[in-house]
Amino acid sequence: KEAVPLIFPCGWAGAEELWVPQVMLKSCKTRLVCLSDLVREAANGKHELGANAFIEGRTAMVLQSQQMPIARALAAMYRVDTKTIALIHISNGNIWESELNQTVEMYSSWRKPVLRQYWLPDPHGVLTAARDHGIVDWFPIGMNPQWVRYMQKNAAADVKMPLASARKHLLGFLGSTDKSDRSQRIALVDKALRKMRIIRVKDSSPSVTHLTVFHKKGNVACYGSECKDNDYIESTLDVALCLQLPGSSVESNRFYEGLEGGCIPIVVTRFGPGEEAVWTTPSYGKNASDAVKAALSPLDDVTGKPPPFIVVEREDELASVLGKLVSNNDGGKALDALQAENRAWWQQAKAFYAAKFAGIVC
Repeated sequence: KEAVPLIFPCGWAGAEELWVPQVMLKSCKTRLVCLSDLVREAANGKHELGANAFIEGRTAMVLQSQQMPIARALAAMYRVDTKTIALIHISNGNIWESELNQTVEMYSSWRKPVLRQYWLPDPHGVLTAARDHGIVDWFPIGMNPQWVRYMQKNAAADVKMPLASARKHLLGFLGSTDKSDRSQRIALVDKALRKMRIIRVKDSSPSVTHLTVFHKKGNVACYGSECKDNDYIESTLDVALCLQLPGSSVESNRFYEGLEGGCIPIVVTRFGPGEEAVWTTPSYGKNASDAVKAALSPLDDVTGKPPPFIVVEREDELASVLGKLVSNNDGGKALDALQAENRAWWQQAKAFYAAKFAGIVC
């Protein structure tokens, strides 16, 4: 089958540099064309690359919101109707929430359905209605390139994943703590767990310890193709339960990278999204909880029921939930069983969304 011309914001796609072309489009035969090369060629009065990239009914484009006008202008230049082009809309997170109506309206000018990241707070049901009418569908934001490479390397070498019960840290948060009230939220979780004691065995010697959230202070962000943070990968493999704390949006690459590393997600729904750097305030309470649940709800489509994550409304529910999970007399069997369930779900999820891409793009 002829390769699909995949017009891509090379160098600007961040986490999606490999996630979209190599994981989501794994079963598609594609031919990558850089958007910047098309713009450069057109500016120099040349059109060979563009003429071969814009093919009615075949072309797919991966675009951020700010690149849409450029894409439409190029399509018009090569006389290709955007309604024949498959659109993969990336990076349209919560900072674009105020423009949701315009965004959904814009989708009608592209081939249906548009694939988009982020299921934003949708009080008026705009996104839901568009999905019900086959205008838009959702896919997870996925993993940074270093984690896609880790996934591919491990698959090729059949690397054995460390069991949750054998990991150095029972509970951890592996993102930056200098934003979105994350330090305060970690402190609230620590406080909620302060009466909980666990027995850890090291070198055949049992010891009783407090359960606290392992984390690093400050900014530890690492995005895109240039990120090669092996310490982060090793830390993920050292943690059994990964606390998920939102940033500007509920979803994060760290969420899915934790799953890839065999770390079980923990979600406290009253800790809502918000980040000062993008002029939003970290949210709490019912509105926050509704936003968190709504953002993760599309994941139910993978199996027809919620994923096997640990989800609680409030942090003070964690002691009871974790106490049952890390019982000191079962040898870690319950924890390892939940890890296996989450790993199996994640493999199924990747296949589910790749099949969706194949049906829409290929």
